This record gives sequence, structure tokens and C-alpha cells, in this order.
Amino acid sequence: MLFSKLALLAGAVGVAAHVAPLAKSPVGSADAVDMASECRLPPALDPYRDGLPPSSRPWGGRNALLLQVKRLQALIRVPSVCYDNLGPIGKDERWKPFDELHRVIWEMYPEIPQSQHLSLQPCQLHNDLGIAHP
Repeated sequence: MLFSKLALLAGAVGVAAHVAPLAKSPVGSADAVDMASECRLPPALDPYRDGLPPSSRPWGGRNALLLQVKRLQALIRVPSVCYDNLGPIGKDERWKPFDELHRVIWEMYPEIPQSQHLSLQPCQLHNDLGIAHP
């Protein structure tokens, strides 16, 4: 019994010894990244020197912030994913979550369709075209 376990262990070590040299570098290491195909992002902008007041001031403070969080949480909780190969609306079942997303948007932002400065024109099934009126 002990001999068979040692033989099994020796076989596994032998296989690992043959596999290890095949990989040039571990996945995720700096050496594994092909720098020619890497998409470098520009440095982040510093919003503190733009001369604008902080967003917490004009939007009403803590209550407005909590309302924004509530609205965004509701939208994020709708499990919607857009695929490149979606079929026609109504025939491809993957469009179903967008019915719920559309409903949640109008529920969370009820002022939009009631605005006197904006009219909405349906455009396809899941889109609305907003037309501003000064």
C-alpha cells in the first residue's frame, strides 16, 4: 500500500516536472503581458482643480445623495447584459431583462416624462428619443 502511494506520488512529480518548463511565465505576471498589444489608459484627471463647485453643493446635500444611490442601486440590480449577437427584439429571449430595466428607469426617474422642457418620442422598443424644448 505504501509503495503504491509513493509510486503514484513519484509519477505526479514526474509529470509536473515535464509540464513546468513549458510555460514561459505565470499568467498574470509582468513578463506574461505583451506590451505591444496592451491598451494604455491616459492618467486620471484631477477634478479638484477644475474650478467647479463640488457636486454635493448644488444637488441638495445628503438627501439628494441618498436618492441618487437608491436610483442607481435599483438600476444595477436589474440583471441586463447586452450581447453582440442579439437576435430581433421579441424573438431573442435575452432581450427580456431590458423590459424590466426600462420599467425601473421610468419608476426611478418619474420627472423625466412629465417635464415641460422635454418630450419623449419612442424609438424602437427599448429606446426613447428626448427632444429638449427651451
